Amino acid sequence: MPGYCRRSSRFLAAGVFALGLVACVEEKPGISGTTSFRVEVVPPTELGTKEERLAETARKIQVKVTALDAQGAVDTSFSAQVGVYTHFLGSLTPKRSSSLPPLQVTVTEGEGNASLELPPTYGPAYLWLEDAAREGATLATGTSPVFWFRDPFLDDISRPEDERQASALERSPLEGKQVRVEQSKHGESGVLVVTAAFSNAYTVSDVRCSEDGCTADPYSHLYVFTFGRPRAQNNKPILEGQAVQWVSGGVGEFVGFTELNFPRTFLAEEGAIDRRRIPKPVEIKPAWLTKVTGTDSMINLEQLEGGLVAVSGGVGCGLDTDYDRFGQWKLDIGNGCGSPIHIVTRDTAPDIRPEDLKGKQVSRIVGILRNVITMRGPVWIVMPRRDADVTL
Repeated sequence: MPGYCRRSSRFLAAGVFALGLVACVEEKPGISGTTSFRVEVVPPTELGTKEERLAETARKIQVKVTALDAQGAVDTSFSAQVGVYTHFLGSLTPKRSSSLPPLQVTVTEGEGNASLELPPTYGPAYLWLEDAAREGATLATGTSPVFWFRDPFLDDISRPEDERQASALERSPLEGKQVRVEQSKHGESGVLVVTAAFSNAYTVSDVRCSEDGCTADPYSHLYVFTFGRPRAQNNKPILEGQAVQWVSGGVGEFVGFTELNFPRTFLAEEGAIDRRRIPKPVEIKPAWLTKVTGTDSMINLEQLEGGLVAVSGGVGCGLDTDYDRFGQWKLDIGNGCGSPIHIVTRDTAPDIRPEDLKGKQVSRIVGILRNVITMRGPVWIVMPRRDADVTL
């Protein structure tokens, strides 16, 4: 309908003057076309429950998608490719972009069916469909019912999607997600144990314990950045050897180093300390520092990121600007000072004088492994927890 104007008059102080007010109303056509999608999971697909989670392999699903107009009727005029994302742990996977994601449903004359395989998914999850990546897109969206997968383990955070890619050294598959880790992947024989506590962070490992001691698999470690002195419930200090009941926070990558940020931690066993649960440090091999990808390469170090490691028989390289800026000094463990392991002792082992170690052999150093991705390539750093971790 065309717009129109309505004139009304109001007389104030009768007989003195009149004030004319004009009000214009413009009427436009109502919303037409597709405004939303109905997303149905076609049986016999199971959705799981909070108490009964789906198996990790149960990620192949069948969906039926229907384009709906503003009145909830099928819009047979809609035909297009609709993007499909998986929403879990607080965000979409993959991240939204201007192009269609890998998963899509073809909708023809208002209806479409598709077989989809979800990415590795954790916790409660649902499909998010949208028509946004084409010219003339309706911007219509729709969601599926909720699926229930298991919650993530530590190694789900740390293990890269493809170890053969150079990006494996600097990307977590759960980067940007909000996670809560509250169980060991080893079940009743496992425990989440604190392996180090620093002035602004602590590290935790998922270990399997037996009569012979406790061991950790690759990618079973995490650096929890607490900004200040690590504290748990009721302001309890977090200390080596304590068991963690659960830890939550946001997964981030700090120049290639996987961290859990803005964490909350709840200790088990009322914070009891048992250092026998801390796994023995893994010895670093010199060959691991020389290749980024391939056999016997840096991926072996990535598997230990955030975990306890050891280097033996190294020779001090002397100090340079890295020590002035970052407190890092270099140790030649067999590849020369051009491909060293970096050591940081300034805060945790202040009695060590790296300026006196040039050309001298250092028997053994134990500490937490971290990395930094620089323009020169990956830098691997060992952070001793105390003076006793360095044997001169």
